[in-house]
Amino acid sequence: MSRRRSRKLPQILSREEIARLLAHAPSEQMRGLLMLCYFCGLRVAESVAVRWHDISWEGDEPVKLLVRHGKGDKQRIVPLSKTVRELLRQRLHLRHDPDWPVFPSRWGKPYSTRSVQHAMVKAGLAAGIRRERCRVHSLRHSFATHMLEAGADLRTIQELLGHESLATTQRYLSVTMGRKQEAVDLLE
Repeated sequence: MSRRRSRKLPQILSREEIARLLAHAPSEQMRGLLMLCYFCGLRVAESVAVRWHDISWEGDEPVKLLVRHGKGDKQRIVPLSKTVRELLRQRLHLRHDPDWPVFPSRWGKPYSTRSVQHAMVKAGLAAGIRRERCRVHSLRHSFATHMLEAGADLRTIQELLGHESLATTQRYLSVTMGRKQEAVDLLE
């Protein structure tokens, strides 16, 4: 019988920490990529792969995103938050080639996941967030946890994150319960 490794609980950033982090992003492109990771729950590799043709539009209004290069090469559709819709509307004038990255590097190519992680650490440190909490994947974990705290059901979060198994998504329940326990302990 194989023993399953216990997983550490994911690092979660507060909404205030995320706002500070985004305000300290080293460039508009990096800010946009980090926003996709948080506001859409994308993995870093998924965010750098977003092209203009992956966005569904109703007139000049971006409404949803087709995540083509998910884990295991699975696809999913993610509705866009007001914040991301506004961000994309501001970049609409850059939509010349549908195959062009939405947030390209200065060479017109997608950023590497490593460069986005580096920008995350730089922004996080500038925002006063401890280095060990400055992982791009923390934005995805924060998205899921904040959705749960706001009342979204696990099945919806599972679909938004592209998890195959509901058990994977249930990890966020323990994070939320841990936060609730911390809040209750403040009364002591």
